[in-house]
Amino acid sequence: MSRTVLLVSEQKLKAFSAIHENVQTDDLAPHIQAAQDLQLQTAIGTQLLNALKDAILNETLSADQKLLIDDYISPMLIQWAFYQALPFLKYKVVDKGIVSGSSETSTSTTLDELQYLRQSVMDTAEFYQERLRLYLNNNTNTYPEYLQWQAGQVSADTWPSYFSGLVIPKPKYTYPLYCPEDCNYVYPII
Repeated sequence: MSRTVLLVSEQKLKAFSAIHENVQTDDLAPHIQAAQDLQLQTAIGTQLLNALKDAILNETLSADQKLLIDDYISPMLIQWAFYQALPFLKYKVVDKGIVSGSSETSTSTTLDELQYLRQSVMDTAEFYQERLRLYLNNNTNTYPEYLQWQAGQVSADTWPSYFSGLVIPKPKYTYPLYCPEDCNYVYPII
């Protein structure tokens, strides 16, 4: 795909997140793109993402695709783009190095506060991502690209996306016991 297609505009990101209106829209587009590539593509897969981008470029967006974007993808993408943008709203990379913005009427944010804020935004983004996943899992006939993928593409993650901060290893798969027909095992009843 030669042209960049963002499924959420910079204005919509500002309107539906805590990003202030005075933030330059040019500063937000890279974070929307990153959220689209990192989180949305993982959630819906490359095939469905490309189908939606093609439909937008060709102005052939169906009612179902519009509903998917407006009601499910946009809320999730807004939160993930906000999550991606948060550190860079305070810190800017310029030709002289990395600078931190501040003014006389504001106080500096600590790293702990920034981490807390990012965690809060990530929790909201994960909620919307799970909502999107459930909707797509229940409507696979409407969006057949959701379960399709080719080598070299990202397949949709059809499992729940919540991360609680606690990692519990999945149990190893256990195979059912095999006993040939002439098996003489006796299992005691306890």
